[in-house]
Amino acid sequence: MTTKHTTGFSLIDLLVSGSIATLVMSVVLFSYRTFQNKLAVSAAAQELAVATRQAQTFSVNTRQTSTGSGNFASGYGVYFNTADPQAYYVFADTSGTGTYTGTSA
Repeated sequence: MTTKHTTGFSLIDLLVSGSIATLVMSVVLFSYRTFQNKLAVSAAAQELAVATRQAQTFSVNTRQTSTGSGNFASGYGVYFNTADPQAYYVFADTSGTGTYTGTSA
């Protein structure tokens, strides 16, 4: 009596394992993109918090608006440009109006 020994994988085994690998890779890829977007939002929020803290520190501490100007009475603020949502400015309020006039600190 002879027995036939088969070694290796059948076509069904390869198709099932390939499908599982494809499914796992697609889930990982989708999760990575979501993670990357969350990380970008977190970095932008951190940058904005630093700029707000900088304006607060400038306002509380005595600081000249420009070197040699002798103007220590100006407040500071953060201006958000609605036309360019990726831009914001930390500015010195030299006019005393509490609004951004076009020159940044």
